[in-house]
Amino acid sequence: MKYCSNPDCPNPANPDENRFCQNCGARLLAEEGIFGAGLAQISQPSSSGQGWRCVKTIVGHDSWVRSVAVAPNTQFIASGSGDKTVKLWQLESGKLLHTLSGHIAWVRAIAISPDSRIVASASNDKTIKLWDTARGKLIETLTGHSDWVRSVQFVSSKVLVSGGHDQTIQLWRLGGQPEVRSLSGHDHWVTSVAYSEEQQMLASGSQDSTVKLWSLPTGKLVATLIGHTESVEAIALNPEGQLLASGSQDQTVKLWNVSNGKLVKTLKGHTDAVDAVAFQPHSAVLASSGKDKTIRFWDTKSGELLCTLLGHEGWVFSLAFSPDGQTLVSGGWDQAIKIWRLDS
Repeated sequence: MKYCSNPDCPNPANPDENRFCQNCGARLLAEEGIFGAGLAQISQPSSSGQGWRCVKTIVGHDSWVRSVAVAPNTQFIASGSGDKTVKLWQLESGKLLHTLSGHIAWVRAIAISPDSRIVASASNDKTIKLWDTARGKLIETLTGHSDWVRSVQFVSSKVLVSGGHDQTIQLWRLGGQPEVRSLSGHDHWVTSVAYSEEQQMLASGSQDSTVKLWSLPTGKLVATLIGHTESVEAIALNPEGQLLASGSQDQTVKLWNVSNGKLVKTLKGHTDAVDAVAFQPHSAVLASSGKDKTIRFWDTKSGELLCTLLGHEGWVFSLAFSPDGQTLVSGGWDQAIKIWRLDS
């Protein structure tokens, strides 16, 4: 089996004899294993991970895994895919709990509410769907974006923020009739959003190469962070809300001081676009991943590259830490979800 090099291909699997994708015409890359439905495989470490090792590989999606999230209660993980579904998996065993079907286009992003009761999924069908995690049932469909929805994040169990190709950030108050507030300021697609409870601040990354900071209470633009030379694909705020990380197609990760908007460090090591960034809880470590098939760990104080994890067979689109920081979940173009553990 060969796989399409286009991450947006709805069905990347192709016969071995093909040179180009039968679905979209893009070039085919290296062969990969044929995946079964809902399987959890024990994996051996394949890189110098300084204590990190891959303990499980979960397969079951029929297209790339664009987004992963770990439930705050640590009982399950969620994944969103180009196969238009969201899947919930038991974290420890990798067992498939629910397949959530309803989107009519690729699922771009997912988020889990602070109480772990709701999963929000953002899609190219221009909607956000809210799902009951216990029953695996659709609760509500939010409509308001006029183009693809690229990112979604819970502010609280009752407030949601999203960003999309319509260049807007939407704030949703959930429960009863949803209330929506729209923030505008980017000159291109909004690719990522993040929230700091400590600072009461929203952050947004965009195809316009900037990161913008917004006051949550007022909705006013606080600062525009300029430094990347290509699209900002991912952003994350550390738990204290004092440091922001941004990953870009320019192959760098940048660290920013939120209070003054100044660039703190530029982390160089990736050899292609950076698609995901995530702060490890209870530490000064940042994880990043991207098109070069690697996951990299950085010391945010010194800027030093601590280690590199290998294992995915294509772009690593998404990263999510468990609340205790001892587990990392990754999702990628190879249709796989990998669970990495930090050995004590």
